Amino acid sequence: MYLDAQTLLVRVLPQVERSFLPNSTMYRRVFMTSSKSFKRFIFDRIADERYRAQLLMLQMPKFIWVVEYIAGDSYPDYIHSRFIFDATAMEYADLEKKMIAARIGNLFICNGASGRINDDPEPIYVNNLKEAGHGMDEQSY
Repeated sequence: MYLDAQTLLVRVLPQVERSFLPNSTMYRRVFMTSSKSFKRFIFDRIADERYRAQLLMLQMPKFIWVVEYIAGDSYPDYIHSRFIFDATAMEYADLEKKMIAARIGNLFICNGASGRINDDPEPIYVNNLKEAGHGMDEQSY
């Protein structure tokens, strides 16, 4: 079985939060999107060129889970941390096989390696399902 929302919320994210975000009080956003849509957002909105290139070159499955953590003083504009998970990963796979990449503050983790990136504010993702006419960034009429 694939990585479903319940498994992500109940089993995976508590482990991630204990490991990477201890003693943090933040808003959490969890959503599924296509990797194509996410990469378009990265291309258009991420300022750090090296970080952007790393994300754009990553091979990703068609669908991914994105989890964003936002500090209270940055809500709703900028994230503190973002984790990207393979939505097609097997439910009982290790965390390393489920997690594609992560940004935690100015730390970037990808393929078992980590490095520092610019501490530029990174916007929250708002383009989900835009092509289908059901995007979160549409105006209400």
